[in-house]
Amino acid sequence: MTKPRRYTSEWMVGLALALVVLIRAPGFGQTSQYHLALEAPMNATQNEALNLVAIVQDRQGQPVNAVTVVFSVPSDWQNNITFTPQRPVTQNNGQASTMFLSNRTGEVRVTARVGHRAMMAIITVSGAGSYGPGRSQ
Repeated sequence: MTKPRRYTSEWMVGLALALVVLIRAPGFGQTSQYHLALEAPMNATQNEALNLVAIVQDRQGQPVNAVTVVFSVPSDWQNNITFTPQRPVTQNNGQASTMFLSNRTGEVRVTARVGHRAMMAIITVSGAGSYGPGRSQ
């Protein structure tokens, strides 16, 4: 038969203090310390570069400098998309830019990631000679 454990009041106070410190620790119980936005056009033309901009702000809405943003696409697009640079760093205005170039047509999901925070944009890449909404013949 086991004896029930008895905890001293000092031990319980120590545990309570440890929990308070842990809960107030930066990032604990929060999804991210940053707010991330992604500016990207809805349409692109095959083999023509366009600019994508990730905007990083802190919890107070202030721009964050010197944060690396990682741009990516799904694995089936990786050999057809070029990001230059793929890992830009935010400037004083909180913005990180990359040039996007696709040698393939179709819909691609572009993701910008900072830490655990990610934003996605869907870009429709059409051929240079194709016709459709917004294009003249």
